[in-house]
Amino acid sequence: MYSGYGSFQSGTVFDETVFARTAYEYLHGLVSYEDTHPPLGKLLISAGIACFGMNPFGWRISGVVAGTSLLVVLWLFGKRLIKDSWVLTGVVALLALDFLRFGESRLGQVDSFLVLFMTAMYYFMYCYCEEAQKGQRGWRFLAGSGVCFGLAVSCKWSGFYGGAGLAVIWLILLIHRFRTGEIHWTDVGKICGVSAVFFVVFPAVIYLLSYIPYVPVDTSQGFFEKVIENQVNIWRFHSNVTSEHAMASRWYEWPLMLKPMELYSATYPDNHREMVTLMGNPGLWWPGATVLFISLYELTERIDGKRIFLMVGYAASLLPWIFISRCTFLYHYYPSVPFMALLIGVWVQGHGQKGRKFIVGCVIVSGILLVIFYPILSGIKIDQEYARCLEWLPGWNFTGK
Repeated sequence: MYSGYGSFQSGTVFDETVFARTAYEYLHGLVSYEDTHPPLGKLLISAGIACFGMNPFGWRISGVVAGTSLLVVLWLFGKRLIKDSWVLTGVVALLALDFLRFGESRLGQVDSFLVLFMTAMYYFMYCYCEEAQKGQRGWRFLAGSGVCFGLAVSCKWSGFYGGAGLAVIWLILLIHRFRTGEIHWTDVGKICGVSAVFFVVFPAVIYLLSYIPYVPVDTSQGFFEKVIENQVNIWRFHSNVTSEHAMASRWYEWPLMLKPMELYSATYPDNHREMVTLMGNPGLWWPGATVLFISLYELTERIDGKRIFLMVGYAASLLPWIFISRCTFLYHYYPSVPFMALLIGVWVQGHGQKGRKFIVGCVIVSGILLVIFYPILSGIKIDQEYARCLEWLPGWNFTGK
């Protein structure tokens, strides 16, 4: 029995309830309980369970690896965008200190994998754009982007939102190169053909392969028949979600973090409370929202390819939620957060010493805030009055009242 029996230390919280269970069922060849998302994310969770057992560490360790790997991808991505190593270090530090990345990385849910693969697919696409501008093919980077796109979609269908952003960037680059005479009609045909293989065939194969552990349990149906049936189930489930949730929020509330998510809470007779909360770090999110609007204004005066690229990546994961009426949550904003951090870095790089001071200030504030908010992010038992002192906005309810 775990020391935290009856709490998040011994049991599941929020969607871990279904994802951890399904990962265990995949691992043992059982009929899966959850079939509302593609299998890959749950397969990655099952790897941790296979190594460490069906316990909180087992079903959460894969998310820790994904959250850490995201910082590596962000560093590689940032090296392409930002030449100032101090600024680049600040960008990675901002994401490392972000509350949402910290929280999601400690959960047995699939969003950490989704964000890792979505960030990676944009990294490879940016590498391809750089190669193309030099007159080189860059097929290996285009293939890497397509593979990561396939991995993202195989975790969650919302990976398609990021894929739409990739398509926009790819098309803009193709038109630009054709209009400037860098490529001709024969080259366009070749690029389109190769891209179709990388972004249609490769992802389709990856998606199908992710179903290999899922399908054999039910021998009454063939492989493809079972895969098709699951796609129908996924569509029906997400199309018919009509229930409300106390922690739900809308897309326009996410950038300013108006409504954090309480995943777990317990109140004790001695006026103490423990909770696990998903929210962003104000030291990143609020300056990030400011830089985003400033950059939009500055783009009306001067075109900056780097900022346009990052804004497409940011918007591609956010804007589709405008048209979705079903119950949505703050963590749906997670795929946009790495682009926000990179955008801060690119903006800061163009403002010299003042920019450096700005990002250093953001990092220091983020670090202090992580220490202050750590108890309500990680489930440490604290006095109710301490939690009440952290309720800075009307939608921040950390006392359960």
